[in-house]
Amino acid sequence: MPNYVVSLAVLGNCLPMEQVQAIAAILRPWFDSCNEQGSVRRFTQVLIDVNATAANSTHSNLVIYFVNSSDESVIVTTPNFRGDPDGLGGLTLHPAHPTGEAPCEVYVSEHHGDLREMAITVFHEAMHNQLYLGNSLHTHGGAAGSPGTGPTRENFTEMHNSLLTRRRQWLGGWAAYERIRL
Repeated sequence: MPNYVVSLAVLGNCLPMEQVQAIAAILRPWFDSCNEQGSVRRFTQVLIDVNATAANSTHSNLVIYFVNSSDESVIVTTPNFRGDPDGLGGLTLHPAHPTGEAPCEVYVSEHHGDLREMAITVFHEAMHNQLYLGNSLHTHGGAAGSPGTGPTRENFTEMHNSLLTRRRQWLGGWAAYERIRL
């Protein structure tokens, strides 16, 4: 049985490593609860990679980019992007990139240093990505719907039921960020 890999990709210097590790520590039991429901385990274990790069994320089940703010959004560089990410805590592109890859990002400055809030946003964007639901996800309650609300048992069950559905992850965030910085 393989592992389920969540890659946390910090673009630039928006988040110190100790904070990324703290966010990963908050996320770990949530993703473990998604992986194992009753006696059914979907993957051997959930691994959270806090040193994500394009090279080591090619086989990740989920890639979440951290950028300082929506002004540094890498998703806005993708062909299918429409709208304005300003004022959001994060974003997942729906429909996906034309290649079928699903980009997700979290805006660090929108969380004012609150690592639990950032972890909730990561989980929320993970739900968008894995469940492949657009704004209808926001009616599901818990981390799916309300900013600042942690995941519920129902959120874990929904994720558990979809973990085996493989979503191609967008690895273009690193290159897009470099182009934005120029």
